[in-house]
Amino acid sequence: MNSIVLDHIALAAHELWVLRMRSGGWRFGDHYDAAARTHDAIQSFLTLGERDQRHARQSVEASGAVAILEQCLDYPRGPHAATVWLDLVEGQRVRLINADLVEGCRIEKHDLGMIESIITDSAGQRTLVRVRWPSGDLTEHAPGDNDLALEESQY
Repeated sequence: MNSIVLDHIALAAHELWVLRMRSGGWRFGDHYDAAARTHDAIQSFLTLGERDQRHARQSVEASGAVAILEQCLDYPRGPHAATVWLDLVEGQRVRLINADLVEGCRIEKHDLGMIESIITDSAGQRTLVRVRWPSGDLTEHAPGDNDLALEESQY
């Protein structure tokens, strides 16, 4: 594991821990005091002592978070590149990356569908995209499905 990468992840994990502690009513103190809700590690990762920084790095490694983060991103290119969810707009033409995965629909490999509607939740976050295909079939796609590509996607 690259030590610079591990330091960045440990820093991020530490900042999340600080936020969690502060939201629980804890604050920085010269020493740990549960009754007073003070903790000496509620500070920037970069100002922590070497012992606490080492503990953060070891905890991040032991948690498996690094392995998860290593696998969470992919940047596919070419005709099978999924589109960015926020790039989609109603009326836009899209294609399925793998038409074989849609059961019960008559969608061919090279068919282009049209985005019929984009559904959002009460916070305005996109939750569903509905696509109408030349066959008349209507399919629904959720964030994370990564199964739609823009018509002009040439990555």
